[in-house]
Amino acid sequence: MQKLAIDGGKPAAPHIIPNARVQITEADIDAVVEVLSSGNLRQGKLCQAFEEAFAYKVGAKYATTVANGTAALHAAYSTLLSPGDEVLVPAVTFFATASMVTWAGAKPVFCDINPRTFVLDVEDARKRVTSGTRAIAGVHLFGNSCDVDAISKLAKESDLKVIWDAAQAHRTLYKGSDIGGLGDVVTYSFYATKNMTTGEGGMVTSPQREHIDQIILMKQQGQSEKYRHTMLGGNYRMTDMEAALGLSQLQRLDELTARRREIASFYDKALAHLTGVKTPEITRDSKHSYHQYTVLLDLEKLNCDRDTFVKRLRAENIGVGINYPYPLHVQEAFHGIADPVELPNAEAYCQSCLSLPIYPSLRDLELDLIVSGFEKVLRHSTQ
Repeated sequence: MQKLAIDGGKPAAPHIIPNARVQITEADIDAVVEVLSSGNLRQGKLCQAFEEAFAYKVGAKYATTVANGTAALHAAYSTLLSPGDEVLVPAVTFFATASMVTWAGAKPVFCDINPRTFVLDVEDARKRVTSGTRAIAGVHLFGNSCDVDAISKLAKESDLKVIWDAAQAHRTLYKGSDIGGLGDVVTYSFYATKNMTTGEGGMVTSPQREHIDQIILMKQQGQSEKYRHTMLGGNYRMTDMEAALGLSQLQRLDELTARRREIASFYDKALAHLTGVKTPEITRDSKHSYHQYTVLLDLEKLNCDRDTFVKRLRAENIGVGINYPYPLHVQEAFHGIADPVELPNAEAYCQSCLSLPIYPSLRDLELDLIVSGFEKVLRHSTQ
């Protein structure tokens, strides 16, 4: 058996294969340079063009650009919630999904996840509905759609709003339709490593014009016209430089997504026969867009914990990630804000998850090296 690199053996890959890699083309650069040359840098015509093009792509009626995905969530929550409202939030998601509930004056109520698809366990969420519950955060985690029908049914039963967090779900489909066309609102992030990027930046889509109008007011200091402020707001605007990059990337989004799905299919087949690892399951009726390819280690079959496994794999020059090592309900930031709760599926997930590299510029040779390195570490870790 080959010696592990961490113990002095030869690494599986001759160079580091990063966990993420930003792909910027000459067309992307030219689009941004054109804006820089024009001198019209702030939010302007290109932001409007990006809004219209993105809304068309995802099947949304209305859309507005914002500064980033966190701003998108804050603006959406602030539009739909009142102080003191309770919001059902999965315990496994990016921090902002819950922290922006608090910033909007509401209270996150943490719920467990499905142990195999990693998205909100709707039945667990149903048990946590109270007279104060007003909304659900439907997170399409890693590009896997949450159970849209089940969440929509719960929302209808309990008269709840739904904020669909699609920060990681560009071109994710549910029952053949893009999740960007859902209501009440859908929020997106265009952070550098997302499936498409504007560097920073975000978007909010909605089938309801009044929601978008309220968010537009909020993102530009509450101004209905210059120097006339009809509500309190902030500066959550995107710039035309970012929008130019977004428009350029949007033209390739389907191509980029197809490559991500191709890589995921390769991993599925390559890892299916291995003992000690569970490949991700897709929500029924979902078409995953694979912002992350996240697997679970079967710790009962290993001689090490997840963190040791990750150290061994990184020593093989495989840029593995951990998304996420701590569930939100144990985060110190929510102590005294959210009620204490035990969520066994979320806690088990966070102890055993790891994410393999998945981005369109990964070469087939690199994929072979990643799988080879993973198999090597797994063999040593199951002895």
